[in-house]
Amino acid sequence: MEIIDYLNIARRRLGILIGVPVIAGLLVVGWTFLRPAQFKSSATVNTATLVGGENNSFNGPQGPNQFVAAYAAAINQAETARAVAAETKVPAMDIRAGIEVAPAGASAQMTVTYFSKTKDTVEPVVKGVALQALREIFEPRVRAADKGREIARMQVEEASTAIAGFIKDKGVADPPADYQAQLAKINGLQQQQASFRANGNATAAAALEKPIGDAQKRLVELAGITASYNTLSAQVKAATDDQASAQVTYRRAATEWAAAQADDIIFVTKANQVDRTAALTTLLPAAIGASLLLAVIVVLMMEMFGRRSPEERAEAAAAASARRAD
Repeated sequence: MEIIDYLNIARRRLGILIGVPVIAGLLVVGWTFLRPAQFKSSATVNTATLVGGENNSFNGPQGPNQFVAAYAAAINQAETARAVAAETKVPAMDIRAGIEVAPAGASAQMTVTYFSKTKDTVEPVVKGVALQALREIFEPRVRAADKGREIARMQVEEASTAIAGFIKDKGVADPPADYQAQLAKINGLQQQQASFRANGNATAAAALEKPIGDAQKRLVELAGITASYNTLSAQVKAATDDQASAQVTYRRAATEWAAAQADDIIFVTKANQVDRTAALTTLLPAAIGASLLLAVIVVLMMEMFGRRSPEERAEAAAAASARRAD
């Protein structure tokens, strides 16, 4: 087909090519201005105390990105909407449908926006969602850290009870010290025995054989007791170290959770009506473009399947004959 043929088709189907985009444009204009007004409010989350610090959960080069992902996920959780719905009496389905969340530029600060037809609910809902998302991130960390701290405390108690029972059972208050004292006693007896022998006092030297033997037997007993005591003592130390570490973890988590509940963590804008003109300038060109493409496709299909009236076919034949005559 030549260009003139396409032009003839366009002329014949001009009503479709113009009518479909016009109708689509009118529908968009009507939908934009006839529907009820919408209101919106935004909450900006100040993450200065939550991201990037050495003791923060979200630190290091990837800390901001990790927080952005975690916060967006928390916003979209069904539990977040349910919790805010319970506080504001706004249906959770409406909250999830009207919430948007995005980082502020390339920073970790988050902007939460809520759209609703009811102006009075916009600010309470957007603030509630922004705070509840922080709660979903940081409160479980506090609970987990507190549980870890409690487990560590119980382990310290168990280890301390075990070593106290061992000492009571063996009747030795400080096995390592008793072992060293017994070793010193044996060395003293052996030195005394050696001195007697050097002075030719064989009787006195022989008399020390039994005390030395008894002392050596006691030393062997104390060696076993000391080994078991050292094992229990190491368990106590490990449990105590774990408790100290768990306490540090809890303190950091509790500090983060307190920072996430601070009064200056959320900044909420006043509820204002959504600008319909801005939405129209975005939707109208897209709707007209899409409808024009649809009209072209419809015209091509009509031509392809020969959906012409006899008058149109005669007109086309006459036009073709005229071109051949030329």
